[in-house]
Amino acid sequence: MLLVLLGTVLQVGALLLASSDGKADPTLARSHVRHLSAARNRVNRAKSLAEQARESELDIHAWRDTVGMLSVHLSYVEEDMVLAIEDWFDFSSEALKEAVEESKEGKDEQN
Repeated sequence: MLLVLLGTVLQVGALLLASSDGKADPTLARSHVRHLSAARNRVNRAKSLAEQARESELDIHAWRDTVGMLSVHLSYVEEDMVLAIEDWFDFSSEALKEAVEESKEGKDEQN
């Protein structure tokens, strides 16, 4: 699901940057980049945590704590992705709707 959201955001971003209908408001662009940067940082933290857990021998209690921390990090990433999508929605709701529909169609074809 997270990869689908990220792919959708990147597709919409490319679509809007290539579009000749207008230019993105710099404030929206900064906000979008801020949300994507925060998501990238949180993904890196989650990745590091997962790698450390994999390389160490954890008892069941430590493993549960690690999985719980991973869940928290990924929840924040999901929130950042939603905020980034909302930023693009403010710029072009029609383009975002089309990208989401295309993403759903691609997901349906995979199932």
